[in-house]
Amino acid sequence: MGTSSDGCICLGVMYDEDHEFLWDNYEQPVDWWREHEGYKPPFELYDSDGAWLNGIEPSTEQCREYYDHRDQWDKDNPIPFDMHNYHSDDCTMFIMAVPGTNKVALHGYPSELNSSNTFNVDIGNLERFFNFCTALNLPREPKWYLYSYWGGMGGMG
Repeated sequence: MGTSSDGCICLGVMYDEDHEFLWDNYEQPVDWWREHEGYKPPFELYDSDGAWLNGIEPSTEQCREYYDHRDQWDKDNPIPFDMHNYHSDDCTMFIMAVPGTNKVALHGYPSELNSSNTFNVDIGNLERFFNFCTALNLPREPKWYLYSYWGGMGGMG
């Protein structure tokens, strides 16, 4: 895979490269979200270093139960934002977007934009986004941004 320049559009709030997010110390924002919202797994699989708990690999059934539980929690408690890099892999600058609004046209593959496939916003996602921004005292007035991304995977931060 090489580097491509992709065209993207989303509804969100733009931040510059110096902005620090609450979830910057987490591998993924969803990890921060789970902790922020108090998610507790049914049991532990890993120690604090990410190794199997007590050095014992769990059974397939235990792993399935653990991840099914987490996946159901994620479904019941959706993260109220998506992060999209509007610059490049080497210089990350983000738009915190309303979930479901990011559309990408990969280099060489144009996408048609129209009101039925692009600009319809799920009201529940928009309300969760507003509530989240209000609770954390973040700017909460999203705008549509057309942006480019230089890298792989369409700016999926």
